Amino acid sequence: MSQQIHHQKVEEAIAGDIIGFLAKGFTKLDALSCKLCCKENEMNNIRKANNLRVKILIINKKVTLRIGSSFSFFCYTLNKPVKIVKIEYNIDETNKIIEKDPEEITCGEYAIMIIKFENTNFQQFYHLRRSYETNILCQKYIDNPFLGSFALVNSGLIAVGNILDMNIL
Repeated sequence: MSQQIHHQKVEEAIAGDIIGFLAKGFTKLDALSCKLCCKENEMNNIRKANNLRVKILIINKKVTLRIGSSFSFFCYTLNKPVKIVKIEYNIDETNKIIEKDPEEITCGEYAIMIIKFENTNFQQFYHLRRSYETNILCQKYIDNPFLGSFALVNSGLIAVGNILDMNIL
């Protein structure tokens, strides 16, 4: 087996590197992107999650976030559909609560909210008839900034954020 970064063979990869593996005995189904690999001793804080409590900053002027809004969630090489389940707080940049249970969040505002991963079938992307579970592997931002940072996208970048907690619901 060998590992590569941008088609260059490397002996070592560090947290945050996006790498490719060349290995015998794997099929295309085994080698889909969005897999997470790490040293066994670094698995302590990595959890399987189907919902997250997150802190986000809305950066798109044309978008208002409301409960029930759906987006694509990008974290490391992962891309999964998510839906906003609850907006807990509108906060300022120092984490001071401005409003509890706001109806909506707009550009330039920070929020603490709960998002849930939706069922998806990647057939449209990979031409496969294989359904993927609604869980992802991730960490809290405080434990690992590389696996705890994400972006929300919907025909353009909507928001950026950090994972505060997992499996709230």
